[in-house]
Amino acid sequence: YTSTASCSTGGQVNCSNYELTNATKTYTITPRVVTITAKDASKIYDETPLTNSNCEMTGHVDGHTATCTMTSASTITEVGSVANTIDTVIIKSGTTDVTNNYSITKIAGTLTVNKANSVCPILTPYSGAYDGSAHGITVTGASGGTIQYRTSTTETWSNTKPTITNVGSITTYVQVLGDGNHNTVDCGSKT
Repeated sequence: YTSTASCSTGGQVNCSNYELTNATKTYTITPRVVTITAKDASKIYDETPLTNSNCEMTGHVDGHTATCTMTSASTITEVGSVANTIDTVIIKSGTTDVTNNYSITKIAGTLTVNKANSVCPILTPYSGAYDGSAHGITVTGASGGTIQYRTSTTETWSNTKPTITNVGSITTYVQVLGDGNHNTVDCGSKT
């Protein structure tokens, strides 16, 4: 602002007795420091991408809100984790953009996709009279990995389904060996 003395003050100031100087002062408002943190998010694997543009702001003026846009790399579909990194931030007071009034520190969050359980097949037992052919349980469906078999709880798992030809019986234990996005699941047994 500028403050100026006046010589026309009704005789109260005799300008001939003073040397007048105008004084100017500058006032500066510095940006307010805020921290904006991208929110973490997680889910079980379901073949769809995981994204999250939610963020949290601290240090701001009451009534101001932040809207965040994440980088294009802030997405994940397969099992694992990636950084949820903030690209741009807009801070508003009502409908007015006040972003330029802030000095913003951005902190990344984490996006995590966890393994889903494999889906067991439907197991159907076999029973019939001897006919000279090999028979075994019927296995229908399954997803998320490889179906494996064994005929005892201590035997090593195999990808080959056991069969029987002669009179007698066998119990077939089944599991789905999970892949990179699925957990291994025990599917029980049939005789």
